[in-house]
Amino acid sequence: DYPCIKCYSTIDAPMDTVCSFLSDEETIPIYNELVVGHDDVEEITPHSKITWTKMPKILFVKSRDFVTFCSHRWWRDGTQVIVNQACEHHDRPGVMEEGKGDATRGFALRG
Repeated sequence: DYPCIKCYSTIDAPMDTVCSFLSDEETIPIYNELVVGHDDVEEITPHSKITWTKMPKILFVKSRDFVTFCSHRWWRDGTQVIVNQACEHHDRPGVMEEGKGDATRGFALRG
């Protein structure tokens, strides 16, 4: 019922380097040139934070913003687990009324 884009990729680099690169607010435009606004909203722990990102209108898809809880942790066997999940935050409230605001709230769902 809802449009969805699912992406897969392999990054040939050590996990620490990848996590550092992807979590750095300054590198976001390097790996996602469509970002028109972004902010680290709140650091929850040294390994988790809430972020906000805004994407432009593209063709028939409305401008949208995302508020996402991002976390990484390690299992005892050394496996690193990265979780990104849509959330809400009082510093970045969504505008849910049609015709109000300049972006539709998008959701990065874990699947």
